[in-house]
Amino acid sequence: MGSAVSAPKTLLKEAQDFLKRGQPDKAEPLLKQALAADPAFGEARYELGGALLHLGRLDEAAIELEVVSAQVTDNPAVWLRLGDIRFAQARLDLAVTCYRRVLSIDPAIVSAHNNLGNALLSLGQEEEAAKAYREAARLDPTRPEPWNNLGVALLGLEDYAEAAEAFGRAANLNPGFAAAWTNLASAMAQLGRFKDAEAPVRKAIELAPQLPEAHNTLGNVLAGLNQREEARASYGRATALRPAYVEAHVNLGRLAMQAGDHELAKRHYRHALSHRPDSAPALDALGVALAACGQTDEAIRSHEQAIARNPRFADAYVNLGNALTASRRIYEARKAYKRAISLNPGDIETQQNHLMCLCYDETVDGDALYREHRRFGDYQEKRITPLPATLKRGGSLPKPLRLGLVSPDFRRHSVAYFLEPLLEALDPALV
Repeated sequence: MGSAVSAPKTLLKEAQDFLKRGQPDKAEPLLKQALAADPAFGEARYELGGALLHLGRLDEAAIELEVVSAQVTDNPAVWLRLGDIRFAQARLDLAVTCYRRVLSIDPAIVSAHNNLGNALLSLGQEEEAAKAYREAARLDPTRPEPWNNLGVALLGLEDYAEAAEAFGRAANLNPGFAAAWTNLASAMAQLGRFKDAEAPVRKAIELAPQLPEAHNTLGNVLAGLNQREEARASYGRATALRPAYVEAHVNLGRLAMQAGDHELAKRHYRHALSHRPDSAPALDALGVALAACGQTDEAIRSHEQAIARNPRFADAYVNLGNALTASRRIYEARKAYKRAISLNPGDIETQQNHLMCLCYDETVDGDALYREHRRFGDYQEKRITPLPATLKRGGSLPKPLRLGLVSPDFRRHSVAYFLEPLLEALDPALV
């Protein structure tokens, strides 16, 4: 009688030994034997769910953990594992629910905050993810993973300075953390600190020479330093390590665009899309290359496809507006620019493109055109810090004051036309 009672526990212990050694395939039959002897043995079912998770049999794992969670409703470990299974299944809303259940039972579980952040980040909720990662880092500031993950969320929020700080914390806590060094370099590159970014990304490659992201990031850094051939070689190594690395193929296309080889750029972008047809950045970049080749109708379709994949992709709206303007579809172009401005109101180039588009809109009269340009000028003046005075005035200035206006735009450019009213308004007695 005593032997029959202890048999399931003995089987559980043997299975746990296999799990500790990373052998879930050998643990599985032992756990199933234990459950056959005692179907209510929750600990064995919990471990079976974990074994099935490691074996990649996610649906079976979820079934086992659902049974356990119904039996033991207040065990945070059960809900944490079920959350991990749901995350692996890409059932992200369910994963979030599970992780929040863990934290309602015990708010001090660091891994639950971190994993909740991962699920929220995958849902595109960067701000909420950042909050979860911050709490994980607060609870245990010595763990590098929450700091690194916080940096990733901050990159998505375009808070590059704080992202760099978070990645630096992660890398310093674990100097062998190649991904953290790579991410630190990415954040620095976004800040325009390309020289500073080179050392950390090269350290990442030294630590993990087979890490494609590190080679791609080095390519970005070298491109920022105008070392295009070296950048091309780094992107090439990234794609050699991961042939389906869409971002690296897109970056190769951008280098080709900078070199004026639009046909080569299109080939790189199409190669990227062959691996991921729904990549909004690749579709948008292909549209730019098509427009450069005079294929404006195809460019418009490509930008529209990019926007369909990511309706908040501000750059795609700008590029769509450019292509529509080139096609003389001015009303539609204005709508595209306005949407881009609403998504990224601080982008000067978008506002300039919109103003240029207005110049071709026959429904906009001169007064309205002036008001829009005046509004833009007022906005710019608020952003510009006045330069310090460098001229020490002694006495009165000569009259008329002699000015020289020099620009290559004066030969054949619309700037020359815009300047004419200013020149006409000058008082020749003064200037």
